Amino acid sequence: MNRQHIHFYWRFKVLLIFLVLCWGGKQPLHAQYYPIHATVQWPSPQSPYLSDYYSGSRDRLIVNLLNRDLQQPLLFARLRIKIKSTGFLATSREEINYPMLELSANVPTRLTNIDLSPYLQPQNLQINGRLHNGQLPTGYTEFSVQVVDYYTGRTLSAWHTGRSYLDVKKPPILNFPEKDARIGVTEPLYLRFQWMPRHQGLAGTEYEFVLKELPNNGAAPQSAFAYGNEIYRVRTRHTTLNYTHLEPILFPNRRYVWQVQAIARDGVDEVGVFENGGYSEINWFYLTDDCQAPTGLRAHPRFAKVDLSWNKVIGTTGY
Repeated sequence: MNRQHIHFYWRFKVLLIFLVLCWGGKQPLHAQYYPIHATVQWPSPQSPYLSDYYSGSRDRLIVNLLNRDLQQPLLFARLRIKIKSTGFLATSREEINYPMLELSANVPTRLTNIDLSPYLQPQNLQINGRLHNGQLPTGYTEFSVQVVDYYTGRTLSAWHTGRSYLDVKKPPILNFPEKDARIGVTEPLYLRFQWMPRHQGLAGTEYEFVLKELPNNGAAPQSAFAYGNEIYRVRTRHTTLNYTHLEPILFPNRRYVWQVQAIARDGVDEVGVFENGGYSEINWFYLTDDCQAPTGLRAHPRFAKVDLSWNKVIGTTGY
C-alpha cells in the first residue's frame, strides 16, 4: 500500500469515528421510567423535633404522588422513607404492616401528617445515629420518599427528596432584674423586666412571662420555682415588661422568681424550634421596703486616697 493510500485510509477512519460519535451524541439518553412520580414539600419553619412530623395540627411534611401509568389505572402501594443528616440515618422498617395506598391513574394523592405517621414514629424506624430527646441533628437534613408495590415490593418510583437546614434556637437571656437582686418598693409600684432574644429569622415569636413568689423555706430558687405560688402570667411580643400597680400586688420582704419562654408561631400553631422548649433560666429578686438614699455625703482627701462617709439609713443591711 503506497503512501497516498495510507493517508486516505487514515482520513477515512478518522471521519468514520467522528460520524459515529456525532450520531451517538444525538441519541437521547433514556433514564429508567417509573410509573409513580413524587414530590416532597417541607414548608418553613422546619422543626428539629421528629414528633412534629407525625403529630399536631399543622402539615409539616407533605408528599404528593401521581400515578402516570395509564396501563395500570390502579396501583396498590406503600412508601419507603429515609431521613439523612450528618452522622445520622433513619429508614422505615420493611417488616411493618403499613396502610395501603390506592393510586389511581392521573389522580394526585396528597399525604400529610396522618398518612406519614406510621413511617415516622421512632419504633418504626431503623435509626443509625443519635436521636436525642426526639430531636434530629442540626445541619443539612434530607427527607426522601420512594414508592413500592404493596404486595411485591417492586420499585414504583425513584427517590424524591426535600432538603432543609435544621437549627435549634437558643432561649432568651434574662437581663433585669438581675439574679439575686434587692429591689426597693416604690409607690406606686413599678418594676421593669427585660430579656434578650438569641435567635434570628422568627418574626412570629412570642414570649410567655411568668412571675412566682417563692416560699420562705430556704430552698434554692431553681428547685422551689416548680412549686412557687404563681402571681402573674402573660404573653407578649416585646422583650420588656413593665409591672405596675395595675398588676397583682407584690409585698415587700418577700422573694420572687421569674422566667420567660420563647414561643415560635406559624399562624395559630406553635413550632418547636427552641432548645429546652424555649424556657430561659430563672432569675430571682428580693423586694424590700422603700430604701431611702443616704444623706450627708462627705469626702476627706488624704495622701494618695479619699475617705468617703455618709449618714446611716435605718433598716439597711448594706450600701
